[in-house]
Amino acid sequence: MNWKNCWRVGFLLFVVVIVGSVSVSCEGERTPAELIEALEGDWKVEENSSRYPESTYYVTISISGQDSSRIYISNFYELEGEVAANVEGQNINLIEDQDIIMNITTYTILSGRGRITDDYRQIDWSYQVDDGSGEIDEVEAVYTKQ
Repeated sequence: MNWKNCWRVGFLLFVVVIVGSVSVSCEGERTPAELIEALEGDWKVEENSSRYPESTYYVTISISGQDSSRIYISNFYELEGEVAANVEGQNINLIEDQDIIMNITTYTILSGRGRITDDYRQIDWSYQVDDGSGEIDEVEAVYTKQ
């Protein structure tokens, strides 16, 4: 093989390596909007509470039509209505001091934070709820995408 052919083979190999590494590095990367869209849908909740027995139920996460970083969680804490939260990267921060009225009882979602796994299939939560009794319920929950 002469030097011209070696150069061509070397150049071709270089191009293949560069193109392959670019396609591998871009694979799996999503835009912030795509990441939030991955949260949309139904989630199974396994909740451990400091005040109530362990429970399993389902919630639905939807995206705000006006703010692409805001989500709404229906059936949060097994309560009717929706709770709002802001998504920042892989963190979800509940809007503090949200009230949900069930029958004659007002529940206040005091604060809370969720951490989204890299594959966007699980959220690990910690939040505090005032159920109207005067005692704060400390809750840990795991959401799993259905």
